[in-house]
Parts: sequence; C-alpha cells; structure tokens
Amino acid sequence: MVSRDLTVIARNSVDGFYYPGYTTSPRIPVDVTADSEVFVNFWAIRPHTVPESEVIPIRGALPCPEPRKWTCVLVDVKCRSTQIDCYLPGMVAVLPISLSIEHRFYTILLFNGNRVTKTRRNFVVIGRDHYDRIVSYINNQRKIRYKEMLLDSVNPPLACERGKQARFRRRPRPFSSMSSISSSRRSDSSKTSSRKSASYVATSSRSLVSRETQKRNFLDVLGKRTPSISSSSTSRTSTKVTSSSTSRTLTKVTSSSQASSLSENTVTPKIYTKIGNLSRGTDVLARWPDDGWYYWGRVDGRAAGTGDCYMVRDSTGFVASIADEDLLTEEQQKFQAIQPKDYVIALHPRYVYSYAPAMVKSTYTHGAHVRFYDEEACQRPWSELFQITKDKFNQCVEHIKQCEKKMTALHAIALDQSSEYYKLVQIELEAGKQHYFVPSYQSSYIKQKAIHIFPVKHMGVSSHHIPTCRYVLGPKDEQCTRYLAAEVHKHISQRTEDNQETNTSLYSLTFCDGTVRTLGSLDKCFYLSEDYYRYANSFYHHQTSQDRE
Repeated sequence: MVSRDLTVIARNSVDGFYYPGYTTSPRIPVDVTADSEVFVNFWAIRPHTVPESEVIPIRGALPCPEPRKWTCVLVDVKCRSTQIDCYLPGMVAVLPISLSIEHRFYTILLFNGNRVTKTRRNFVVIGRDHYDRIVSYINNQRKIRYKEMLLDSVNPPLACERGKQARFRRRPRPFSSMSSISSSRRSDSSKTSSRKSASYVATSSRSLVSRETQKRNFLDVLGKRTPSISSSSTSRTSTKVTSSSTSRTLTKVTSSSQASSLSENTVTPKIYTKIGNLSRGTDVLARWPDDGWYYWGRVDGRAAGTGDCYMVRDSTGFVASIADEDLLTEEQQKFQAIQPKDYVIALHPRYVYSYAPAMVKSTYTHGAHVRFYDEEACQRPWSELFQITKDKFNQCVEHIKQCEKKMTALHAIALDQSSEYYKLVQIELEAGKQHYFVPSYQSSYIKQKAIHIFPVKHMGVSSHHIPTCRYVLGPKDEQCTRYLAAEVHKHISQRTEDNQETNTSLYSLTFCDGTVRTLGSLDKCFYLSEDYYRYANSFYHHQTSQDRE
C-alpha cells in the first residue's frame, strides 16, 4: 500500500498522462478484488483519486536500473496544449556514446512518434505490460473525445450555439479593437483578444499579504455592501435583448477602480472621460438583467438620474443600465485571496464567454476547482475567477432562477427534435439547468435547451444589426408557425417607374432547405449568429437524411 506524503507520478484519468504530485490517504475498496485507490494532490492539475497500480514513486530509496535499447520508460516532457510538465510513455531508442560520462543523454521514442533527448534523471523505467496498458488507456481516452466531437457535429455543445436573439443567449467576450468597420465581423479562425494574465498577480499578492488583509482591500475596492434581493431587482431595467457572436473588436484596456491615467506602455493610447469611479471605455464583467449571468461589456457612461448605475454596452451593441454592485473589473483580481469554500463568479464550461456563480471546492497552483450553481464542475485559472461574498452568491442564484421562471407560459419558436423545423409553442415549465418543457407532436412534452427557444416577444432584428445581418431564423409560412434558418443574401431596394429609389427595402432569404423567400422587413425573424446558423443548417440536413433512410 502506498504511504502518505510520498512524492509520486500518477495517471490523470482525463488524458491518461502521468503528472507529479504527492499522496495523502489511501482508500481501500469495498470489493476485495478491486484495486485500491490513492488520493493524489497533483502539483498542476486538480487532485483526485488514482488506482494504486497507476501510482509510481519518484523520490526516496528506489531502484535505478540501467536502461537498455527499447526499454519502456515514462519520460518528463512539457505538454504543448497546457504547458504543464507531464510524463509520457516511450522507449529508449539511442543509448549514450559512453557510459562513463557523468551526464549521459538518452534519445527516447515517444508513443506518438516524436523523439526527445533526456538525461537519466528525467525518465522512469517501467515494464512492457505497464507500457502497453498506458498507451491503450491514452488511445481509449482519445477515442472517447473523438466520439464526443462527432456527436457534437450533429448536436454541438452549447459553446457553438451562442449568439442568437433570445433571453438565455451567451454573449461573446468584448474584443480588442474598434479601429475599422471591416474588423467588426469576427471570422471562424479569429481569436479573442488576450486578457492580461491575472494568475501571476493573484499568486504574488497571496504571498505578500495575508488573506484577511487582502479581503479588506478587496471590499474597499468593491466599495459597497451587497443589498437585499428585492432592492436590487427593482432598480434594474428589463429590456429587449439582441445577441450576436459576430462583434466589433475593441482594444483591451486594463480597468481601474480609481481615476488613474493609462500607462505609457499602452499599445494604443486613448483618452477616456472619467465617469465617477469607472472610466468611459473600461471593460467590465457585468450581470445583465435578462438572465442574471455575467458577460463582458464596456462602460458608456453614468445612467441618467441614478448615482450608482452605469450604462454598459455588450459585444452586440446592446446597452443596459447596470448597478455598480453588479460590475466586476480585472483590477479587483489583484486583491483576491481565494480559498476553498469561497464564492466566485467563474467562466462556465458549457457556454462561450459566460460567467456564473460558483463555489470553490479546492485550489492548486494555477487556479481552482469550482462547482457552479447548476452542479457543473471544472477547473478554472485565476484569471477567470472573480471573488464575491456568500450573500452576493445567493442573490445571483436567486436572480437567475427568477429569470428562468419568467420564461414559463411564454409563446416561443422552439426547435422540434422530431422534425427539422422550429415551431410555435408555449413554454410549459422550467426543467432547471437552462432547460424547459415544451409541447411535442410525438409525445406530450419534451425537455429543450434554452438556446433553442426564441421567445416571441424578442421577435425582430434590431436596427443595429440590419446593415450587417447575414443569418436569421425566418418564417416558412404566412402564419409564422414554422421557422427555418436562412441566409440573408442581399437587400433589394424597390424602385418606382421613374427609376428613383424609395425608402422601402426587400430582403431575400435563402433557407437551409434551398427555398427562397422575399420579405418586406425582418420584423418576423430572429437574428442568428454564424455559429448557430451552422448548427441549425447541419441539424436540418441530418434530420432530412434520416427521414430518407
């Protein structure tokens, strides 16, 4: 049995690689035939239990056999995707020229075909059976992820389904430059603007100041107490929301809670008008009133007639009045000292650039393992965690649940899984975790994701999106009971007999089934992002191909 506080390398159940850490308490299974488990605190990844047979000590009085050619080993390398040190299986391909040299180098052929050159202290000798078992486990994990990707091509994860006009859409993160209109539409291969890494700031601040001092500083910067749920909900304005995954790129500027000037090292220096404690143009993480989730936005100014609210513009151009207590800035991360059982606003794993309340379960060097209010759990780096109080956490969760209840009994256009159309339905009941029960033609009710539900009250493409509108969910019939995703090919202006343009425009919609329809306006349509249009298009063709079979 593996003892406590032993430095080891152990298998990660997610990718099958081995990571360094130390053991704590072994767990003896109820079934005597099963392998006992050991709880391993990894240095760089989330701690979890590992089968004892997959735990290898690397410190202490251990045998150090001289490797021969094609000896199976676990070699220390740096993972390209995560930049974390891990151990990969391989075989010794080339031995040192002279074994008398103090620092002998071995060339090792990794299981994936790559070659690395390491000294003896950088790899561990294992048996051939153990090597085959490790490679088999890694390949199985890759097959599982590959199958998930194939499944996502038909029913993609929520990360690909953001940006439609609906209450529960998830906004893209605000962006890095607004220098030209040509850069306002984000391509598929475009990357989001890089935010300054707060992990090193948080790590250094934790080593300089005590947790109590940092929390006091954090509350001083926050400059407020969390009010009651009733008082905060009455001060917010619920307005019509339009969403888009294609957005303008804005230059990322470090936000400041004090009226400090920009640094000389700023790449694109700009002069911002001071608005109270926040500057015009400051990037903030704001809680939006339509669904209670947090999204990135940019401060436009003080809300008229209010002393504690700001006008915040999101990536789609929608502007809302948001109380300063519902705004978070990167400056506040400098004073964070996040510990287990603390409460945070964290980036949700199932939605793009969407932040939700969560509780910290454990911490490690580069971040923390958090559990969200909807029972989702994942690891998040320090740069994606914003510390809040317990009262604020409860208030956010209550607000989200209230927004979900408001969706019940509403008329909406929802995706019908039994056919290829979006149909007019009435939302029956919320099912939790952003799901709702809607009527179905084949069964009484089915559970549908909120991102596939378009409330009728949000119908119509806003004037802000009409000039650049490319994709919509358009009606197939005059009664507006069946909808399909369509591409807006062109805007045709009507002309009179004397060839003079009028103010009326016609919109030509090409649906995903190949049919074309001309509309006088987009008032009966729903704005779609390019990602969601791709999903709706692939879903339609998948359904029609199954019907033919």
